[in-house]
Amino acid sequence: MNYSKLIYLLVLGIIIFNVPAFSVGTNTEEDPAEKDIKALYRIAKQSIYRKDWEAAVRELRKLTGQYNDSRYQDDALYWLGYSLDKLGNSFENISKQLVHKKEALSVLDTLQSDFPGSNWLDEAGILKVEIAEALVQKGFGEYKKFILNRAQTGADAELKIVALDALAHMDKDKAFPLLEKMLLHNDDPVLRRRTLLVLAQLEDPRVLPLLKKVAVEDNDREVRYQAVFWMGQTGGAGSVKLLMELLDHTSGNELKSKIVFSLSQLGGAVVMKKLTEVAANRKEAMDVRKNALFWLGQTKTEEPGELLELMIRLYSSIVEPELKERIIFSIAQTGGHEGSEALIGMYGKEKDLNLKKRLILGLQQIGDRRAMEFFQDILEK
Repeated sequence: MNYSKLIYLLVLGIIIFNVPAFSVGTNTEEDPAEKDIKALYRIAKQSIYRKDWEAAVRELRKLTGQYNDSRYQDDALYWLGYSLDKLGNSFENISKQLVHKKEALSVLDTLQSDFPGSNWLDEAGILKVEIAEALVQKGFGEYKKFILNRAQTGADAELKIVALDALAHMDKDKAFPLLEKMLLHNDDPVLRRRTLLVLAQLEDPRVLPLLKKVAVEDNDREVRYQAVFWMGQTGGAGSVKLLMELLDHTSGNELKSKIVFSLSQLGGAVVMKKLTEVAANRKEAMDVRKNALFWLGQTKTEEPGELLELMIRLYSSIVEPELKERIIFSIAQTGGHEGSEALIGMYGKEKDLNLKKRLILGLQQIGDRRAMEFFQDILEK
């Protein structure tokens, strides 16, 4: 249930249990029929609040049948569809579920056709997609048409995203071209970012090239950054290759830093080597180099010894103190006997007093027996 519906129910509870019956006017007696409608509507809402779906369906059917010209009609139709869906979920028998969910779809169709100006149209569209998705998952493939129709022709882009997400879980071949269209031709950057989330869940070889295209060509910075992020979450050698190509041909420093992060999430020897190259490259901006060093230290690897060796060699090859400090920090974070030995070896070769202090602090952070022995050696000299 989305937030707007949740808030509605919370307010509903307050109204039901704390507010007296509405009055049409101060000096006129309320019409008896209107009084009956309000009473029936209140009882139905109380049943919904208690999750007594059978009672809610019974009362709402009466309201929409006997009083179909009341001002509550569109509200009642939505809640009848909602209650029918919930009632269907309460049965273990698939046939009974199907009967109630089919009726729910029919009721929501009526709401959409008879009340085109209703405030419940968006909620009804989302609920229809949710019901159809549940039916498809239970083996009723004919209900996929509800989802596909909403994804293709739904006027509201938010509803299209809901429908596309459902479709992506069922038929990626139909979902992909619609997602591609949304990404490349929709003017709303917020919706394009949400579309990226759906696209990234697809296991399809077309996903990575499309993510790269968006990362390069989209006119919104946050959309580009999100595309790079999802490239780093999809995994595999293909992601590494495309991200490295993107890194080599990108001029923006902020985007480069995002690419560096995504590469670090993929890990492996190739990634560690690339991040080492970026950190050592004096043509790169300092912020990019610092980010490369930081994420190099966080990179996933099955060979921590290889990573440690890379950082030791990098420490020897660079001259900038702020970068050397990053390397000390990363090695201290890894900890262990190997980390202590690395920092002690670097201390012996280092001539900069401030960096020597940083190395001592790094050893203090590791705090193992080897570090304690080293401190004693310093004090005895």
